[in-house]
Formats: sequence, C-alpha cells, structure tokens
Amino acid sequence: KVSGIMLNQTPVRDEDLAVLKQTPQLDILALRNTKITDAGVSSLSHVVLLRKLDVSGTNVTDGGLDALQSLTVLQELNLARTSVSDAGVSKLAGLTSLTSLDLSETTITDSSLSALSQIPGLKTLILDKCNLTDDGIASLKNCKSLTLLSLAGIPLTGRFLKELNGVPLENLNLADSHCDGSEFKDLAAGQTLKNLFL
Repeated sequence: KVSGIMLNQTPVRDEDLAVLKQTPQLDILALRNTKITDAGVSSLSHVVLLRKLDVSGTNVTDGGLDALQSLTVLQELNLARTSVSDAGVSKLAGLTSLTSLDLSETTITDSSLSALSQIPGLKTLILDKCNLTDDGIASLKNCKSLTLLSLAGIPLTGRFLKELNGVPLENLNLADSHCDGSEFKDLAAGQTLKNLFL
C-alpha cells in the first residue's frame, strides 16, 4: 500500500499522474516545482483520501482547483507560486477539512480573504508576497482556529491587528512589511501570541 508519493523537482508530466487512479488510498502527494498543469491535477479527483498536497511552483491555475472539490479530507494544501487567483480561492471554501493553506506569491487580493475565513478549521495561513492590504487582512477576524499567519513581504501598517484580537494567533510573521511598531499595542490583547517575526 503506497501512502505517500514525493515527486518534487522531477520531470513528472501530467500524463504520468494517471497512475494515481490505482492508488486511491494515497495520503500525501508532493509535486513541488514540477511542470504539472491543471490537466495533471484533474487526475487527483480519484484520490479521495488525500490529506496533504503540494503543487507549489507548478503551472496550476484556477481551473485545476475544480478537481480538488472531491478531496473532502484534504488538510494541507500548498499552492504557493502558482497562477491561482481570487477566482480559484473561492473554490477552496468548500474544503472544510483544510487546516493549512499556503498561497504565497500568488495573485490573490483582499477579496479572497473572506472566502478563506469560511474554512472553519484553518490553523495555518501563509500569504507571503500577496497583493493584500490591512483592511483585507482584518476580514480574517472570523478565523477562530487560526494560530499561524504569515504575511511576509506585504506592505502592511499593522492596522489590521486590532481586528484580529479574537483570533488565537500564536505565530505572526510580518517580516519585510511596513509595520513600524505603532500598531503593536493592539497585540497586547492577544494573549495567545508567542512568536512575532519582523
């Protein structure tokens, strides 16, 4: 029984993923930095027990996310450095088992954040170098399970912090942002914060 397949940085092609139909019990699939496209991702709809999927650095677009709708137990999804946009993120709201999501260096904007706040068990959200604002980040106030939020490389002031007081953040990454510290007084109310990266 094969439970994990790691094909990171290999010459794997879309057609190679057809073999996944023979491994419906697959738990982990890593395809980081490959040439996989939406056509390859469509093969994943048969792997309904998949819990961890990494397609970061691939040619996956919004269209490829349709195939993920059948992955109802998917917990960890890495879409960093793909062509996923706001239209694709709206498809992720139905993946209610997600606990970890990485959308770093994608073209998402503030409008994606309201869709993400609908994922009930989301604990880790990585949005480094995305086109986001303080007002958009404030919409994450409904993410009542979020413990790690990474916003590195985004020109934020930190105004969103007071809106996140009800979020149980333990780790907050604001490296390479425009936060000057004037808004950090709002972190005092956040008793759960253990690590702040600037």
